[in-house]
Amino acid sequence: MLKAILFAVLFVVIGAVAFGLLAPLLFQGADFRKLGAAAFPVILFVCGGAGFFFGLSRGKKR
Repeated sequence: MLKAILFAVLFVVIGAVAFGLLAPLLFQGADFRKLGAAAFPVILFVCGGAGFFFGLSRGKKR
């Protein structure tokens, strides 16, 4: 279970960094403060959930 939580945290960090680097390229002329505020919960749940389930699947393959 600890491995799954660590993967979730890792995926959230990677997702936030990737969004921060790709947002200026994809959303030119947008207000990045509002865009980031709207995207944060989505990044948290989508990337965190994917990382959690990835960590669970990696733990069961022993």
